Amino acid sequence: MPEHVHVTSDDLNNLLNQAIDRTEQDIIYANNIRFQVSNNDVTLDLYHIAPDPGRMPDGVQVTRVSRVVIPVSAAKTFAGSLQAAMVDWEATFGVALPIAPTREVNSEDQD
Repeated sequence: MPEHVHVTSDDLNNLLNQAIDRTEQDIIYANNIRFQVSNNDVTLDLYHIAPDPGRMPDGVQVTRVSRVVIPVSAAKTFAGSLQAAMVDWEATFGVALPIAPTREVNSEDQD
């Protein structure tokens, strides 16, 4: 029977630092996100919303720029890490960022 191998966070960070980069240095900018949670995965759809010069003055252009699917356990770890990073950022820059509501919650949703 194989022995359980314990990987420390330092071991994991070293592995990640040595990872092969397959992004070809593509940078994706998104200013909006939509996510969906299923039994096993979280799907993150990243969007760029910008004015559409062809439909000015009131037109906008919305483009989905990427879709990422991750296991729910990775999503929970990511959410916690992102929250901690945002708290640190706000403390560093003295800014309290508001959290925009993503959907209306009513009593029927809480059953």
